[in-house]
Amino acid sequence: MQEFPTTRPLILGVTGGIGAGKSTACRMLQAMGIPVWSADEAGRKVYRSDAALRAWVADRWGAHLLVRDADGLDVDVDRAALGQIAFQSPTDLAALSAQVHPRVAAAFTAWHADQARRISPPAWVAREAAILFESGTDRDCAAVLTVEAPEDERIQRVMQRDGVSEAAVRARIQRQLSSDERIARAGFVLHNGTGEQLLPQVCAICEQLMAANNCNFN
Repeated sequence: MQEFPTTRPLILGVTGGIGAGKSTACRMLQAMGIPVWSADEAGRKVYRSDAALRAWVADRWGAHLLVRDADGLDVDVDRAALGQIAFQSPTDLAALSAQVHPRVAAAFTAWHADQARRISPPAWVAREAAILFESGTDRDCAAVLTVEAPEDERIQRVMQRDGVSEAAVRARIQRQLSSDERIARAGFVLHNGTGEQLLPQVCAICEQLMAANNCNFN
């Protein structure tokens, strides 16, 4: 664990493979007093709030990807359809990432600053991102935890959750770092397979974070 200045809350990066249980772990962290920021949620918001981004998507792949309101105004992007296009081509994916990632990073920076301005700023905040390492945003984190589970269980979870095929889930897994790579780079590992209790592991990590920063969570 690195030592960072404490003028702003320290950042706990939260990552893990698709279907491993990142969202569940983050809800537990939130319940224990650690504010949580989600890159995926921020990504959804930027499509809704940024007209220039929507225009760029339409120019590159077609206006049929725009979601329009009752007055015919574009208000969002069909992210599922966009993903099916972009993830088929490394070039398209890189181009989309170059547009979206800086906007998402700026959203986190603003949110992090807001946390520091609270009357009682938190000692830690959690930054959840499936591609934390791939995007390089782990560099801003004082500590990183990864949530892991057996691949076959993860595939079944995502198939049931999203109603997609096994092949589609495996294709998404291939675009992420392997479990071994994430574990090697993370300071904390949460195991979320069948029969493994996630809450005691989260509590233990929170105790270590408190001890590292000599603080208590609200």
